[in-house]
Order: sequence, then structure tokens, then C-alpha cells
Amino acid sequence: YLIYCAASLSYTITWLGRFDEGRQWAEKSLAFCQEDGYQAAEGFAYLAVGYCLFLGGQYEQAQQRLTQALVSVREVNNYGTEATVHYALGCLALVEMAYDKAQLTFEESLRLYQAVQSDAYTALALCGLGFSTCCRGDLDRSRQYYIELLTSALKRKDFLYLLVAL
Repeated sequence: YLIYCAASLSYTITWLGRFDEGRQWAEKSLAFCQEDGYQAAEGFAYLAVGYCLFLGGQYEQAQQRLTQALVSVREVNNYGTEATVHYALGCLALVEMAYDKAQLTFEESLRLYQAVQSDAYTALALCGLGFSTCCRGDLDRSRQYYIELLTSALKRKDFLYLLVAL
């Protein structure tokens, strides 16, 4: 549990704008995994490091860590975390204005979230798809993703995604 606590703390600290401190906590989480040989959580820890680097604007390093996360989660068949890694890679592709790549990664994220039946995270992938298709100029398809997101948010009474969809 220490691994997940350190990784979760890294997200919180990073969202507060303390990028280096957040990354340090994420790296501690990764070190705990590697010291204990806990391969099942290693992908989650790489994901945390990648997110912190991404939010800190260190995109090349974020790409490396997220790629490591993808390899790690695939080795242990952790589909939920794999979906989140694809989502993070999609966000990174958006920043790089690689909209086709973003579209493909968000589609894979959506497929995996649906496979593990995660409604809230499925909504996250729909949000990414709506934005990436809009950036690609496919406004009709973008609108379809946002309508699906809106419908899902209303069904679950998820007001955060309801606001995003609107």
C-alpha cells in the first residue's frame, strides 16, 4: 500500500504545482516497487512518474516513463492501468499537436476502459476523443463523443463530466 500512497501523493503534490516534489514522490513509489520486486504495481508507479513529468512540461522524459509503464502493465495484464497509460499518452500527443496519434491512443484507452467496465474512466476517454477529433477538424464525430459523454454523465449523475460535456 505504501507504493500506491506515494504515487497518489505525487499526483496531489503535482496538481498543486510542486512538480519536482511530486515527481520525487512518484520516483519513491517506483523505487519501492523495484526494491520489493512488486511487478504488479510497477506500471502504476511508472505512470505516476510520467504524469508528473508531463504536468511539469518535461514531455520527452514523460514519453519515456509512460512507454515503460505500458510495457510493465502489459507484462502483468493490468488492463485498467494500461487504459490510463494510453489516456496519458493521448494527452501527450495532444500537447505535441499529433492529433491522429492522440485519436488512436484515446480509442485504445476507451476500448480498455470499456473492457474493465469503468464508467467514470470511460467518460475520461470520451472527453479525450471529443477533444482530439475536434482538433482534427472532425466536428460531427467530436459532437458524437461529447453527446455520448453527456449521456453517460447524466445517467451516472456525474456532475464533473456533465460540465466537461457541456
